[in-house]
Amino acid sequence: MISYLVYSSISLGILLIFYHLFLEKEKMHKINRGYLLFSMFFSFIIPLIPVGVAELPIYVTNFFSQQSASSAPSLLEGGEWLLTDSPAAASAAESANGSGAGLIYPAIILTYFLVTGFLLIRFLRMIFSMQMKAERNEKRRFKGYQIVLLNEETAPHTFFSNIFLNKKEYLNREIPREVIAHERVHAKQKHTVDILLVEILKVLFWFNPLIYLCKKAILLNHEFLADEAVLAQGTALKKYQKLLLNSIIKSPAHVFASRFNYSLTKKRLQMMTQTKSYYRSALKLASLLPLIIALMLLPACEFATTEYEETETTGEVAIVIEGSSELLIDGSMVTIEELDRYLEANADDIEKINFEISPEAEFGLVTDIQKMLRNHGTMQIKYTVKSDDRQNGELERVTNEFLKAAESYMNIEPDPYSSYDQMKEKYEKVTDLFESIKVAMADEADAPPPPPMVPSPEERMMERTSGIHVEERNLMKVLLNNQGLLLINDEPTEIYEVKDRVKEFVDNRGVDPRLSDNPAEAILSVRTAKDTPYEIYKQLLDEIMLAYDELRDEAAQARFGTPYASLEENSQYRREIREIYPARISVKEPEQL
Repeated sequence: MISYLVYSSISLGILLIFYHLFLEKEKMHKINRGYLLFSMFFSFIIPLIPVGVAELPIYVTNFFSQQSASSAPSLLEGGEWLLTDSPAAASAAESANGSGAGLIYPAIILTYFLVTGFLLIRFLRMIFSMQMKAERNEKRRFKGYQIVLLNEETAPHTFFSNIFLNKKEYLNREIPREVIAHERVHAKQKHTVDILLVEILKVLFWFNPLIYLCKKAILLNHEFLADEAVLAQGTALKKYQKLLLNSIIKSPAHVFASRFNYSLTKKRLQMMTQTKSYYRSALKLASLLPLIIALMLLPACEFATTEYEETETTGEVAIVIEGSSELLIDGSMVTIEELDRYLEANADDIEKINFEISPEAEFGLVTDIQKMLRNHGTMQIKYTVKSDDRQNGELERVTNEFLKAAESYMNIEPDPYSSYDQMKEKYEKVTDLFESIKVAMADEADAPPPPPMVPSPEERMMERTSGIHVEERNLMKVLLNNQGLLLINDEPTEIYEVKDRVKEFVDNRGVDPRLSDNPAEAILSVRTAKDTPYEIYKQLLDEIMLAYDELRDEAAQARFGTPYASLEENSQYRREIREIYPARISVKEPEQL
């Protein structure tokens, strides 16, 4: 669609420039009328005919193609999984999954149809209005045409065979016969048809400014035609020019109407004295032929930017990775950017992808293509490995499942209280799939290396406070062993005492020199033995977060007169309370000053 709009606009723009430079000043108005109409319909039809032989410049295709897959942040970098717990990374990951970019195109399409629908209704109402005005007012027959007498002040104008005039001026014979003769030419030559054709194109292509310029040129050409016909009837040139200069613009006529005093410009007055040169006109028309041929040879809507786009999509496409990084589509070598554009252009036609992977294929390239296929909503994907001893594709199937599970796991923001259970559950699934990859690799010779394993929930939480410098008094060290024995700042503590100890430490506000300066500076460093039962660890986290919940609840009651849990999620009030009591919890002891 973008290609169609680009080339139709280029064609129409070039033809309009040619008209204004070479044809507009020539006294061959009937030919110019046909040229302008031809220019419009030629420009909107020629891109649909696949006759182009030139290639679209790559920077143009890059500008108009959607690069959602290639621009999305990868979850792998240098063989390591990226953590996505920061708001920016989470937002980027969300965009990579299509939640942001996927809304843009429906919004554009909806906007187009809303505006087009509005303009279509307006177009039909205007036609209906002109018809009703012709039927409901007094009419007179004049030399085969119908004069409609209007009570309101209006400039003379024409709609098909109806000539609209002010009733009082007509009955008092205040309208010069040259004006009526001018309007008769509009009616006789059916100029209304030209205007309606342009208006239809405006409804469909309302966003294209060239349509409006084309309409302006057509309306001025209508005036040239009418002026020429009136002068040919024997009207004195000086008299007619004086009549034009003395005409007073009254209330504007209808947008569909041809009217006597439209575009009273220097061009009209100059055109009346212009001499006609058949030789000059013929020479300019002859020069038009190479221009038309050149425009026809421009890339059309089905132009070829790469070899693979010349082939017809049959619903099933083969994507092959040869060697380490050579990428092919149905046998034609392409880049990953070209693959992205191909999938974008043919998403509605592709029903199945046969994805064949070389044993030497770079793992990052495989995952990039997999994410690209998901971003484009590609339906059925069949994975195979280019090797005779790999018949069942079990390794590819398990690897793909692992990547999906790992991506889902990495999209969870680390939080020791609210998301730890979910992370733990998804991590166990990822671990099982990783073990399945190892089993599948053992059954296949020359298997590629496995993807990197994702960090554990504990490792991901370490990153949240890694490298933070804190004062000794602002750090509460919580140690838990596999027997459930608990130390807080090296003092034995029972699990039921944790909530009160945490509240006292966090909300000290500098009173006790052994405790934190203020809640925003307080950090809890939770460390456990590797074999600590999860239930004991979870109980400890529950007690810690219960302390924060009570502190936040007290602050919300004092500030807003309502419990913290009653505040709307992500509201300004809730954020204010969290800023007062941020839960800064680490599973690794921060570096101390």
